[in-house]
Amino acid sequence: MSMKPDPKTGKMPYSGTLDCIVKTVKGEGIGAVYKGLIPTTARQVPLNVVRFVSVEWCKKVLHAFE
Repeated sequence: MSMKPDPKTGKMPYSGTLDCIVKTVKGEGIGAVYKGLIPTTARQVPLNVVRFVSVEWCKKVLHAFE
């Protein structure tokens, strides 16, 4: 998401990363910082397993040609 200035004041909602984290925790609780962790992990773990297995398989096949 891109940050947009407040239409009334013209100010940006956050002054930086730390300010964003502090305001998010104050407004929504600490769980809001981690709410995207499970879907991201669920997507990335299988992808990385496939990559690892594929690389190992390719190494095994290429070593057979030596």
